[in-house]
Amino acid sequence: MQLHFEIDTHRLIKPVHILRNIQLICFHWFRSQKANVTPSVPQFLDILTRISLSTYHNPNLPSALYQLIATKPSQKYTVPDGAKAGIDDDAGTAATGISTLTQGSGFMSGQGGDKSIGSSRAGTFIKNTAVDTSLQSLLPAGLKITDLVGSDSVPVGNDNNPICLSFHIRGGCFSNCRRKENHSKTLTAAEKQKLSNWIIDQTAKLKAKFAAG
Repeated sequence: MQLHFEIDTHRLIKPVHILRNIQLICFHWFRSQKANVTPSVPQFLDILTRISLSTYHNPNLPSALYQLIATKPSQKYTVPDGAKAGIDDDAGTAATGISTLTQGSGFMSGQGGDKSIGSSRAGTFIKNTAVDTSLQSLLPAGLKITDLVGSDSVPVGNDNNPICLSFHIRGGCFSNCRRKENHSKTLTAAEKQKLSNWIIDQTAKLKAKFAAG
């Protein structure tokens, strides 16, 4: 009954999460064998135990899988022709253009928008020469990162420090960014996966808010 509630009723845990968990356990076992390290016996049943005890945490999914299960809004939105995406960092300063996704929705007029949008910028632009194009492709054209973040928290890296979204998604940021220390870091595979899931979630949330008017 607990499994039925968590998976079929509550639906925060989906079958793909359990399959991904099993895949990771198997991967760990084979990797240990390859490294000539005696692996522990795979604890597949521990997954069910943790679900029944409400201590189970969903593993991060590759973005291709995560997009299949992410909440989708009932309405689609369109970005008008001529929209300019520009470059905007996640420190709250603005870039060229306005996010056309949120025009008319009230988002930019005090319902969660960053109050510092429209302020001036100084500093030198720093290009990310190793930007991951798969992360870039997840951000809809015309959508500013400040709108994507809204009033939510910015995802953190393995060092528990916030990730500079502009540098790692847009492909560059400015030298006076408050998260400039993050510019020198290369995202790990786990951090990229976490960031891609966050982008998908935030985009779906913003689309739903826009559709609701």
